[in-house]
Amino acid sequence: MKLIHSCEDKIRLHGIKHFFATEGLIESESEVTLIYGDTPSPTKYCIRVVVNEISELVEGWIHYNEFKAPLFEKPKEVEGEAIAEFNSTPCVVKKEDEIIVGFDIFNQLGKGLSGFLEGKYPEDAAEIPSLDIFCRILVDCIEMMHNKADIPFTKKMKWPNNAPYAVCLTHDVDEVRKTYQHLSSPLKYAFLGQFSKSIRYIKNSVSDLLNGIDPYWTFETLMKVEEELGVRSSLFFLQEHGKFTLTDLKSFFLIARRYSFKEPKISAIIKKLDENGWDIGMHGSYNSYDNPELFKKEKTDLEEVLGHEVVGTRQHHLNFRFPNTWLNQEASRIKYDCTLGFKNKIGFRWGTCNPFTPMNPDTQKPINILEYPTIIMDTPLFYVKNNPQESIKKIQDTVKTHNGLLTILWHHTVFNNKEFPGWMEKYNKIIKTAKNDGAWITNGKEITEWIRGKSE
Repeated sequence: MKLIHSCEDKIRLHGIKHFFATEGLIESESEVTLIYGDTPSPTKYCIRVVVNEISELVEGWIHYNEFKAPLFEKPKEVEGEAIAEFNSTPCVVKKEDEIIVGFDIFNQLGKGLSGFLEGKYPEDAAEIPSLDIFCRILVDCIEMMHNKADIPFTKKMKWPNNAPYAVCLTHDVDEVRKTYQHLSSPLKYAFLGQFSKSIRYIKNSVSDLLNGIDPYWTFETLMKVEEELGVRSSLFFLQEHGKFTLTDLKSFFLIARRYSFKEPKISAIIKKLDENGWDIGMHGSYNSYDNPELFKKEKTDLEEVLGHEVVGTRQHHLNFRFPNTWLNQEASRIKYDCTLGFKNKIGFRWGTCNPFTPMNPDTQKPINILEYPTIIMDTPLFYVKNNPQESIKKIQDTVKTHNGLLTILWHHTVFNNKEFPGWMEKYNKIIKTAKNDGAWITNGKEITEWIRGKSE
């Protein structure tokens, strides 16, 4: 397929590059042409994408087969046989040997992956990978035209062994010992009216304290579980530097969980995990997301324990300032990040389940980081009234549909089944479902090596 455009806008060009890289499309001389703009087609068969402006508000919803997605623009009027509709009006049409896409997918992608739409998606769109749906529409249109021209339609393999999707397993090591939770957990559940759970936590704490057991030291259990499943995850270790202040109660919870990478017991488990194939990353401390010197120091401290470079990170509490956080990470030679996600729900914060390279909106230059959006985190699911497994399955099926990357965050503490009954089993279920689907199940480091290897 041949691509023709005269676009010089860097945001839109970023969208074009993401589309081709994500969908594995190859530019070459062909009788099928993808045209962006009003340039006449040099071939008989073409797909034309209009150039349009987007707004900061959702103008309506696109409907395509079983998919629907919010659109931040009013599509241009197009005539022909409807392929997709916007508010019941055709917005993607085919006629004879041409397909017209009446909305600016490349502007949507470029703006969406450059932070312009942060916080602007409607609440009911959290579980909709809008940008991936737009890509799906255009890819299907390209395939339709290849079929019309009787030309084979081929794409690069997205994941190893042509897997239908990939799973990135991650764990944030927020704490390695139980401290204030001996008191706070029973009080929390008593306040919520869950008295049986409150009593259970009191009994657990008394038993653990009497027997010298720390329920948050779960690394051996985690390793055993993953070895039995034949997988290796990423573990992000935290070295908190926040200080306690009387005016900020949250600061107490930060310092109460503090540990150092260089504590003998901590450094030993970090080295053991690393030597046995687990990916050790950094869980940037609470304030490091906007403090490049602090972030760099924490990374250096962890690398001194590991004896080699740290390639991945996720910021503590998903703290994030765009684009500063990514720029700080880039300056410290971080290769991938998993910070982008929701703290209070599961889903697609920037409308995608695919890895992407962010763009700095100030300089309009790509940031040399691969972002793997966190899609499913355990903590929001603790408060789901219905069966959380149904919510998990729905998201997992969505990622499979879009051949995407399912990045999951299961805190290592939940591998204590007494403290968190059922949550280790839910983790196992995600992995077993992915195995049955034929997915590639791995960690952030291996995904980074695969993506960078494909682009070389």
